[in-house]
Amino acid sequence: CLTVMMTAQMEGRVMVRMGTMAPNGSTWHKILERMGANWKADTDGEVTLRIFAGGVAGDEGSLIRKMRIGQLQAAALSNAALTAIDRSAYAVMLPLMFESYEEWDYVRAIINEELEARLEQKGFIVLAWSDAGWVYFFSKKPVRTPSQLQGLRLAASATDTVAVDILKWAGFRPIPITTADTIPGLQTGLVDAVPLPTILANVSQFYQYAKNMTNLKWVPLQGAILMHQRAWSHLSRPQRNAVRKAAEQAGNQLKQEIRWQEDAA
Repeated sequence: CLTVMMTAQMEGRVMVRMGTMAPNGSTWHKILERMGANWKADTDGEVTLRIFAGGVAGDEGSLIRKMRIGQLQAAALSNAALTAIDRSAYAVMLPLMFESYEEWDYVRAIINEELEARLEQKGFIVLAWSDAGWVYFFSKKPVRTPSQLQGLRLAASATDTVAVDILKWAGFRPIPITTADTIPGLQTGLVDAVPLPTILANVSQFYQYAKNMTNLKWVPLQGAILMHQRAWSHLSRPQRNAVRKAAEQAGNQLKQEIRWQEDAA
């Protein structure tokens, strides 16, 4: 997940600082670096990008709050974070609603247009959509039936109360916990299982502490590269065109790369 802060604007030149939950050196991080290089090249050096990876700028909830108060001006977030801006984002991440990428792509091609309009009404411009992969359940011991999974203490978002309610409705035992505390939670027994995209489980080493993965596609996750409307309004029309074009290219590259790496993971 990512955040961008506009830090300087002099004589048409803008330096953008971007924070992201994506690990340093990960696919997300590298493609965003490429996007920044394109911003600079396509605007003759007028728009530059500096990325702070690995969540050093705060978790996704913090990034949204910082954008709203003007400390940060843009962000690339997971769809789970978008629900904090507008609840309609849940429409493309309902558990067990989708069976394939083909079905999900068809639905979100329609729904995302409405979601973009809703987010703009809340002050956020969607520059591009991307993927984060399907969420699977990773557990400390093998889980072969739904009833076995329901008996485990399942890591859940510490801030997304709706997601927690959905898990409770489905008969699970969600334990609200932050991302940073999840691995210690698995080590101490606070939680027994965690829902994660396979790539995140691989890159962040979660699989070493929850070695079993259920073959159940729980929900697909998308991501978005956003810019706050206040910062967007400060860009010239040529700058906007260049920024959006490079962001869309990055979103498409992420989609292709993430789906390939998901299978590999």
